[in-house]
Amino acid sequence: MKKIYLTLTAIIMASCLTAQVRYVEKVFTDVDVTSDVTYGTNITVITGSPAPQVLKMDIYEPKGDTATMRPLIIFCPTGSYLPRFVNQQPVGDKTDSATVEFAKEFAKRGYVVANIAYRQGWLILSPDQDVRTGTILNAVYRSIHDAKTAARFMSKTAALEGNPYKIDSTKVAIGGNGTGGYVAINTVSLDKVSELYIDKFINFNKMPDEPYVDTALSGNIDGTNVRPLNLANWANHSANFNFAFTIGGALGDSSWIEPGEVPVVCVHGAQDPFAPYNTGIVFVPGTTTSVVEVSGGFGIMTKVDALGNNAAYKGKVGGNLSAILNGRDGIDGLYTIQGAINGSGPWEWYDTTWIKANVTGGAAIVTNALKSNPNMSKQKAIPMANRAERYTRAWRNNEGGDTYVDGTEKAVYTQGSLSAIGISGRTRSFQEYRNHDVFGNWINTDKPLDLDSRLIDLDSTSPGQVDSPWFGLNPHAGKPFLTQ
Repeated sequence: MKKIYLTLTAIIMASCLTAQVRYVEKVFTDVDVTSDVTYGTNITVITGSPAPQVLKMDIYEPKGDTATMRPLIIFCPTGSYLPRFVNQQPVGDKTDSATVEFAKEFAKRGYVVANIAYRQGWLILSPDQDVRTGTILNAVYRSIHDAKTAARFMSKTAALEGNPYKIDSTKVAIGGNGTGGYVAINTVSLDKVSELYIDKFINFNKMPDEPYVDTALSGNIDGTNVRPLNLANWANHSANFNFAFTIGGALGDSSWIEPGEVPVVCVHGAQDPFAPYNTGIVFVPGTTTSVVEVSGGFGIMTKVDALGNNAAYKGKVGGNLSAILNGRDGIDGLYTIQGAINGSGPWEWYDTTWIKANVTGGAAIVTNALKSNPNMSKQKAIPMANRAERYTRAWRNNEGGDTYVDGTEKAVYTQGSLSAIGISGRTRSFQEYRNHDVFGNWINTDKPLDLDSRLIDLDSTSPGQVDSPWFGLNPHAGKPFLTQ
């Protein structure tokens, strides 16, 4: 069986033998999409001079659903805070293939997903360090306002317009991939103006010193007051988030994470070239030109774990399986993607032929993108996108492992190439394990050599086990192992 490049992963899934479980499994086969819904208007600087920009979102709902109170996910796409292709990348829009795939996967499980376009624009090519740092920080600040505007808009429709999207405005998550991960984690972590005034966000080359983000121009943290560069949208409605997840991306500063803030889950490539896995400098893509220091998935989750902000799910979804299976930094809620080849967006795909034929400079854009994701293809990307989605959903829902008829046992999905896996949180022996391909299709079944061992040695199992992308453990002899 052909190896895929993700080395170790643990995804805990909840299943039921008698019925599908909403929010856990795909209980819907299709989705309804309402495109280009206007959720606000605010000031953009991407054209050079400040000007109003209409903000749009695409809303994904499970097709044929009769539920009237559904959790909402505000989802933010990637793009390096510049439009697709302008950023010399094949991504950067709410219609990106991976972004659409994430939205559909969540909606098929019963969520409502608002896939938002947020304001972009910064001076990425400026030779002045202060200009690069200042303009990217202001781009992040504007995107935070837009994410909160999107949440307030949805809350407003629920409160005043008959709840047309049938959301539960008390259950709202925010997440995103790539740059969208920056938007998500910064939205829930930057919650007071004083956090903008730490030294690295101050321009000491000005006389006198001044913060890169000027709230007198750009508005308060929530974006609910009118200022020269900010319009207040739906200021009387709520933008409270209950959960955040990042699939790539980073946080402006780990000091922004404080006790009692919302639970967070991070998916991050250990060698991501665009956002540091721990704490480090962001560089202009493809150069050694520095922009600003940030904290990526490991840096974020280390602080989240230390403060107990992941207590809502810690130990409740497969115990410390992430620590055992990742074999690296194992923190509950951190999914580490190993391997340089998957360092940047292994869930992304795009039509290289179309880009080369229709986009100015398309050949160079494709060549540049493939440097950090050389094995890009739809066939490889969709399973990776689905795994990242399942991981964030498992922790978010506090699913607690696989539930069988007696409700007592847990099972494990893992994928990649490894020699052994560890099992925690089980109460009796495993009877069999099953081998699956990347799409969840059954390959073969075998018996553990030691039914009571917490460490399954894959090197001594049947041929093909070590290299199989999916490996399942079934604690119930004779009962089918449910796969996605």
